[in-house]
Amino acid sequence: MIDDTDNSKLDPQEAAIPRERFPAMESPDGVVSIYANVSILNWTMTDVRIRFGELIQIVAEDIAEPWGARRPIVEERVGVTIPWTQAKYLRNQLDELINSYELLNSEIVSIKIPPGS
Repeated sequence: MIDDTDNSKLDPQEAAIPRERFPAMESPDGVVSIYANVSILNWTMTDVRIRFGELIQIVAEDIAEPWGARRPIVEERVGVTIPWTQAKYLRNQLDELINSYELLNSEIVSIKIPPGS
């Protein structure tokens, strides 16, 4: 069967890997769902590594207070390594997704955390 889809307007990677020919399939081991509110980027000449973590408060044992003082830490949850071509494709997908979200809702702005928190 000949695919007569016009791929001239697609991202080159989308044209090379049509989604209808390669549907997503869940692993027999299941899919892990992880929450993260922090990302840390590292890279090499061939890959980009994204480490995801969650900013949490832990009890600071070195401070004696009745309820325990708390201090923030980033608890790493998962690291994902992808080639540069996939990183660029991911960037384009995120740009499109964020633009669509902001058109419907409003501009996403960075949160402001009060001092001493």
